[in-house]
Amino acid sequence: MYFMNKMYGFLYRESINYLTHKLDPIFGFAHLKPLVIWASITSSCNFRCRHCTLRHSQNYELMFEEWKHIISKFRSWLGPLYLSVTGGEPLLRKDALDIIDYSNKIGIITELATNSYLVDKNIAEKIIKIELDKLRISVDGIGKTHDHIRGVKGAFDRIEKSIKYINSMKQRHGSEKPKIYLGTTIMKCNLDEITEIVKFAEKNDCSVFLRPVLPYLSGGSTKKCCTEGDIWPLDKDAINRTIAALIEMKKGGFYIANSEINLRLIETYLKNPHVNFKKLRLGCGAPFRTLKIKSNGDLYVCNIKLGSALKDNIAIIRRNLKRANMSLENCDRACRFEADLDERLIDKFNRARGILFKA
Repeated sequence: MYFMNKMYGFLYRESINYLTHKLDPIFGFAHLKPLVIWASITSSCNFRCRHCTLRHSQNYELMFEEWKHIISKFRSWLGPLYLSVTGGEPLLRKDALDIIDYSNKIGIITELATNSYLVDKNIAEKIIKIELDKLRISVDGIGKTHDHIRGVKGAFDRIEKSIKYINSMKQRHGSEKPKIYLGTTIMKCNLDEITEIVKFAEKNDCSVFLRPVLPYLSGGSTKKCCTEGDIWPLDKDAINRTIAALIEMKKGGFYIANSEINLRLIETYLKNPHVNFKKLRLGCGAPFRTLKIKSNGDLYVCNIKLGSALKDNIAIIRRNLKRANMSLENCDRACRFEADLDERLIDKFNRARGILFKA
C-alpha cells in the first residue's frame, strides 16, 4: 500500500514495523526495517562545544553524487523514510541544501540539524524554497550561557537572527515549513536556564526537545563525567525543580516534545547515571529504527559498523543489520536518550493509527 503524501507513507511503514516487532519474537525472524537515517555529511564544525567529543578532523567526505546514490539506494530499499542531515555543522558544505532538495524530491521526510550560525537571509530563503520539513537548532542556554557552552562569542545572537529570518521567509512565501525545533542538552551550567529556553522557544514559535548530557559526551566515562567541570549536574534538588517545572509547563501548553515519562526518566538518569534502563522501560528501539552514515560513507547501527553505505549492496547490509540487532537486543546503555526522534514519531504514529487502520 502506498500513500501519496510522504508523511502518511512513512506512518504506514511505522505501522508495519509495529506489527513485525510484535510478531518477530514469536516466529524468530527479523523483518523490521529502519525508519530513520542520520547522515553526517561532514565532520567539520565551526563551534567548539564543551560537551562534544567530535575532534573536527578533516575526514574524507562523500561527494554530492555519491550522497545522491546512497539516498536513492536506501529510498528504494526502505520506502518512505526520515533523513536527518547532520555534521559537524552541515551548512559548512555548500551543497548541504542540495542534498536535502534531492531527498525531498524523491519522497523523503527531511531534517536539517544545525547550530544556525551560517543561516542568513539567502540561506533562509533557500531552506523555504526546497521545502525542508524540519529545522533543528541547537540551543543550550540564553545569551552568554549558550556562547560559553558552544565556545563562540555571539552564537546566541545568531540563533535569534536565524529564527527571525526563517519565520519571516515562511510568512513571505506562505509556507508552514520548516517546523523549527530547538535541541537542548541539560547540563550543570545551564540547569537553571532550561525553563527560559522553553519560554524562548514559545516566543519564537518553536518547540523544544531536551536530552541529558551523556557520559561519553562529557568525559568518556560515567565516573569522570560526574566530577568534571561544569558538565555534569550534581545538585539533585535543582534537578528535581527543573524537571517538575518542565512537566508543569508541558501541562500548561508549552510545546515540549518530550513526553512526561521521558522527562521523568531524564530526572532519574541525571540523579543516578548508573541506573539500569532495562529495568525501567521496554528495550530501546533505536537499533531497529535508526541507521547512521558517517561523512566517509561508513554505515552504523548504534556503535556497530555494518559496512559501507556507498559500496555494499543491500543484501550485505541487511545481513549485517540482522546480526547487529540480535547483539543489541538487551542493551541497557543510557544513550537511548539520543533516540529523541523516535519518541516524537511514536507519538505521531499513535495519533495517526486511527487513520491508517480506518475500515
